[in-house]
Amino acid sequence: MLEVANLVVHYDGAVAVDDVTMRIENSELVSLIGPNGAGKSSLIKAVAGLVPIDGGKVSLQGRLAYVPEGRQLFRDLTVDQNLRLGAWPNRRQSTDYVYDLLPEIKKFEKRKAGQLSGGEQQLVAVARGLMAKPDLLAIDELSLGLSPLAAAKLVSNLISLHESLGIALLIVEQSATVALKMCQRAYVMEAGRIVKSGTSSELIESGEMLDAYLGGMGDGQP
Repeated sequence: MLEVANLVVHYDGAVAVDDVTMRIENSELVSLIGPNGAGKSSLIKAVAGLVPIDGGKVSLQGRLAYVPEGRQLFRDLTVDQNLRLGAWPNRRQSTDYVYDLLPEIKKFEKRKAGQLSGGEQQLVAVARGLMAKPDLLAIDELSLGLSPLAAAKLVSNLISLHESLGIALLIVEQSATVALKMCQRAYVMEAGRIVKSGTSSELIESGEMLDAYLGGMGDGQP
């Protein structure tokens, strides 16, 4: 589905992504975890084609949809209007598709996005990405700013979507607990580089690695 080989990205002359190699298979659920400033967002933006790459290669089979950090909804537009923007340029595409997948957002379809809670906004942002009917959905900072309860509910929704649609998911997360409980495999990033990778069970058992690279950032999360 996705193959990244020796990727390099610079911001203002500084290296943000340094020789990163990773891959995601069809219908796989993979997380990218690491502390603030590790280069996770730079990597996912490069994969999505939102920032230029300075070296290496990104190969994608199928369609990718990107859910940005902080949701970035249009706060003065209704939920339904935000969803329709996710189908651009096919503005006439029905939103019934995502309401069937995520029926709970139907109840606030006519409310302005700025009136929703953080968890509701993140769910709408995910639904907006699904409007593109992607083969790979990449979500940047999934649980950022959410309560443990809201994050757990969102994770449950995403796992259900993954199982029902068979799409691949790339979850960018600071919380090790959220990421490793949710995903099959994970990459750990620090200072622009992948410093560890493996199955979630392997990484969970590597307590010293989590303390060294994440500083226990997953503690207390769902």
